[in-house]
Amino acid sequence: MLGGPKLLLLDEPSNGLDPLGMRELREIIFQLRKNENLAFFISSHLLDELQQMCDELIMIREGTVIWKGPKEKVVKDGQRLEDAFLGLMQG
Repeated sequence: MLGGPKLLLLDEPSNGLDPLGMRELREIIFQLRKNENLAFFISSHLLDELQQMCDELIMIREGTVIWKGPKEKVVKDGQRLEDAFLGLMQG
């Protein structure tokens, strides 16, 4: 956080955390986003976590971008990101 970055890159940030740790991490990310105007680029296989934290998504398959855009455009009302992701992978 030294130097006042505008973007933080996080690779599997909640990997290995218990549910309480995952919640605390989410809250820290939300606070930094709101109070410090930070943007985050998060790489993760934990789609439920991404669904809670992210506004924009990029989905990649074998090194190729298969979908990019606002979360609401790929995740329909009440749908889980995991289901939307699997639908894109099969299509």
